[in-house]
Amino acid sequence: MAAGKEVREPLWVDGQFTVRVRGPGPEPGRVVRVRRPFALIGQIPGADIRIDDPAVDGRHALLLLDRRGIFGVDLLTKTGTRFAGAASASAWLGAGDILEVAGRRVELLQLRVDGAPIDPPLSSDDPLADAHASGLAELTLEPLDFPGPPWMLGSALAFVGRGEACAIRIENASASRTHCALLRGHSTAYVIDLLGRRTLVNERAVEGASALLDGDILTIGQARFGVRIEAPSLPSRPTDLPGLDAMESALPSVLARFADVPSGPAGMSMELALGPRETMLAMLLGAVESGRDSSKFEVLDVLRQFQSDTATLLEAQIERIETLNREIASLRDEVRGRLGPIEPPAPPLRLDLVSPTHPSGEPSDESATWLLDRLNTLETESRSTWKDLLGRIASTVTPRPAPNPPGQSLAPTRSGTPTDGQS
Repeated sequence: MAAGKEVREPLWVDGQFTVRVRGPGPEPGRVVRVRRPFALIGQIPGADIRIDDPAVDGRHALLLLDRRGIFGVDLLTKTGTRFAGAASASAWLGAGDILEVAGRRVELLQLRVDGAPIDPPLSSDDPLADAHASGLAELTLEPLDFPGPPWMLGSALAFVGRGEACAIRIENASASRTHCALLRGHSTAYVIDLLGRRTLVNERAVEGASALLDGDILTIGQARFGVRIEAPSLPSRPTDLPGLDAMESALPSVLARFADVPSGPAGMSMELALGPRETMLAMLLGAVESGRDSSKFEVLDVLRQFQSDTATLLEAQIERIETLNREIASLRDEVRGRLGPIEPPAPPLRLDLVSPTHPSGEPSDESATWLLDRLNTLETESRSTWKDLLGRIASTVTPRPAPNPPGQSLAPTRSGTPTDGQS
């Protein structure tokens, strides 16, 4: 027994749930309230939801409650279990869902966690799948009475017994076919007794479920195991992820751009000088460099912060654009004042797309040439109009340059070479 660790931690969640069991034919329905976060359905005496029917196995199904809802597992029974209308080995269930056992309908009426009803969306997690990297406590069982390698759990939920489907098999008749379940939590692990013949922790019978502590002795039937529990290790730096080298190589340039950004107007962030991808890169790399736990929740926090900062920057950028628009309007008014009244614009040109035709009405061979000529004419007229307008602005707004010294003309020719006066 581990010294100084007599006090057992509470279970993985403080929860309870209520079900209604309806039988076939005239059998009346009954409401069962389960005052703990798990329930055994079966024919065996002492089952939380007992169904006295030869078609129901002694240990038929296990229900586990946490904040994600209820996870139901069929214990490899002869008649099987239907979860929410589908025959499967396991499934997540919520309030209002129904599971069927040998013609009986077990309806989940209400789920409660920490004293409050919950109705979360159905989870896609699979507690029976491998979960080495999920941030759960590491649980290892070391055989004490027979030779063999230690058992290290890879999934969040595993079953122990002499049945072939159990993750940890007890090779003697002292254990039931499905004797108990092991559940890994984020800080410790738990053993859930399924009314097996003998389930002890430190020579004390497990009543329902119990937390496991490092150094405990777990007895299942006549087999004893030493319990080793380690806190979830922080994930190592994922140097093998594709693109990480490129991210690390980009970090100096990103930080340099932060350092080179000049101080702008009040209320303007330096991050305006960075693109969105570079800003997110700096934030994510900052989280990695800080050595914090890079779990999916940490990444979500970074993304939420990035979204908030992006919204703030977008508002500042929009305000800046509006300021520029007001300044352009002011400059336009000033130019109009210097140019004098502007003649009303000529009516828009109307492009007649009807090309010359033969007397028969069919397009002639000159249609394409005519259209190109017409487009060239419109482009020439447009350039002439802009040239005239820019010339008027230049003659009115641009100050006249000082005369050049004799023999030194700086006016470029069309080819960009100096004039004769400069050669």
